[in-house]
Amino acid sequence: MRVSSFMRQSAGLVPIEIELALAPGLPQFTFLGLPDAALRESAVRIRAALREQGFKLPKAKQILVQLRPNNIRKSSKGLDLAVAAAYLWESAQIPKPDVEIPCLYGELTLKGDVLAPDDVEEIELNNGSSLYTGYRERPLAFPSYQLNRLNDFLRSPNSNFRRVAALGEDLWRRPLAKAQAFTAAPAHLAEIVAAGEHSVLVAGPQGSGKTTLLSSVPAWIEEPREDAIQKARLSTLWRPVQQPHHTATPLAMIGGGAKASLGEITRAHGGVLLLDELLEFRSEVQEALREPVETGEITVIRAGVSQTHPSRFLLLATTNLCACGKFVPGGGVAAQSCICSSRVRRRKLGRLTGPFLDRFALVDFSHEWGAVGEGSRDSSDIQARVANAIEFRKERGGLAPNAYADAAILEASLTEFQRDTLLSDIRRVSRRRLIAVLRVARTIADLDARIAISSEDLDEAIRFAYRRHELLAMSDG
Repeated sequence: MRVSSFMRQSAGLVPIEIELALAPGLPQFTFLGLPDAALRESAVRIRAALREQGFKLPKAKQILVQLRPNNIRKSSKGLDLAVAAAYLWESAQIPKPDVEIPCLYGELTLKGDVLAPDDVEEIELNNGSSLYTGYRERPLAFPSYQLNRLNDFLRSPNSNFRRVAALGEDLWRRPLAKAQAFTAAPAHLAEIVAAGEHSVLVAGPQGSGKTTLLSSVPAWIEEPREDAIQKARLSTLWRPVQQPHHTATPLAMIGGGAKASLGEITRAHGGVLLLDELLEFRSEVQEALREPVETGEITVIRAGVSQTHPSRFLLLATTNLCACGKFVPGGGVAAQSCICSSRVRRRKLGRLTGPFLDRFALVDFSHEWGAVGEGSRDSSDIQARVANAIEFRKERGGLAPNAYADAAILEASLTEFQRDTLLSDIRRVSRRRLIAVLRVARTIADLDARIAISSEDLDEAIRFAYRRHELLAMSDG
């Protein structure tokens, strides 16, 4: 009997093939193919689980278990269920499965209970395949047969088996944004960020509402797309939201270590990475973020082994610009309340490198938002506007959020005046800024259901995606 399962190698799970056969000899499990000591111990668990669940062990026959590929060391985690099921199918004690090579990944207790390993969500299955595993409260990104105990195999997989559909649109649970009001300026910023999934840095004094606003954005963004289901290995009922503390080490953010664990940057894939007090994070974190923000992947090298992980996410960040938290760029009355020396301010601002600042599509300053009052908008209004903009984008043919739109196509759709006059200065300064302006302008147009990007859309996008970058970059305290 042949089945397939998975084994951890480096930072990921890789498929392996298990072939089981009965041969004359002592009634015991014999593993072939470089099993480790823990895998040999799993034979004890399997035998105990089979007896407890009322199954018979062979008489005068040994159970040969061949693990392929033969040239790598095999570990036991998740293989108990695969080996036990292969034996039961080979000995005709349970109904044969419908597929030629079934896929299983689960652990067994001595009583025969089936457990889903904690890394089962990392599995990548071919389209249409199903996995036998233990019961999970949270759905997986692929169809699965979930067992409570080993003798559940006595039931037909097509009738009484617990078959759980793949994580999909009907299962999404959009988190509820806290009911609150925002002034017009931050509300408009939030709807641009959420509708287009543009990365944003909000700088400003403490207590001005930066974190409150950005913490609401994950509840307004688009539902997970099919490509996200395949690549993000979603283990929640919504897109992941990672919010590491600024004391997080580079290893915790990037990943690696002796067990080659995934970092927060990779765990945010398909969702949101929220960095509160960005300038308090270590400089190595900023440098590590430059690659995934640009390419959607991060490469980690540990002990001479290179690993590349998907890391495409919406980056949201807030920061103060000085030690007392009151400095704002551009001078004026607001800046005069800062009690820090120019040296202290320069040291703080120096932590924000130019190349990293350039990775943010938008920059905004929270001291300009004002107090909530007449003309403010509530969170439900923002969510409705974002949903309408996303629907409009899809109707005009935009499959992915505007943060990933083809800039060349957007530029070609502009008028000659818009290209040669409004965007001429930006084109000379930075190609990345030009791309950000075009993509943000497309989202602003979507929010007002406009097919063509207007000059007003471009003017607003230039303010968010170019001029405020320049103002922040030129601030020297």
